[in-house]
Amino acid sequence: MLPEVILGVDKPFVLCYNNYTKTRKERDFDMERSTATVFNGIGYQDYKEQRKKQFIAEGLPPGKIENTNEEYAEWVIYFGRACIFDFETGKFARAPLKIGRGKFVTAIQRGRNQPGVDFRIYAAIIVTDNRDTKEIENRIKEVYKDRNIPGSQGQRELYDFKDGEIKDLVNTIRTNYTSVIKKVAFYE
Repeated sequence: MLPEVILGVDKPFVLCYNNYTKTRKERDFDMERSTATVFNGIGYQDYKEQRKKQFIAEGLPPGKIENTNEEYAEWVIYFGRACIFDFETGKFARAPLKIGRGKFVTAIQRGRNQPGVDFRIYAAIIVTDNRDTKEIENRIKEVYKDRNIPGSQGQRELYDFKDGEIKDLVNTIRTNYTSVIKKVAFYE
């Protein structure tokens, strides 16, 4: 039987978790502690803070980290995984590696996080423009088609690379596209 859920100042929010009851604060602590040991990569909040600091250091307004103006664009090939905490079993799970492209990592992460997923970036290749992201993504699809995993919902950017293979994969791409790469970052 589920416990009564009470929202109020004097009574904590309570939920059924692993067949016993925990407060939201206790559950959040468990998730935070476990996430630090289970999931690699960088999450949305940390990436957003990092980007703001970069803007400030460069003398740019931090409120424009996702501005549509090309001056602030961050054209990227990203390597990330959807990570999730199962609220019933208390177990963590990760999805196959997603290799995609976009204009802003923060926007990509925010969109992937909407249903309660923690979409974490393991590596990012920042390139000069959108054309470069398309070219590199198409090359990845061609070269690594044997590692592609068709998603149940028609996703085409999922691959069966293990975490230990990501650095070599990114460095191979870096070697072949040095002229258009502005920055490469790994988040372990």
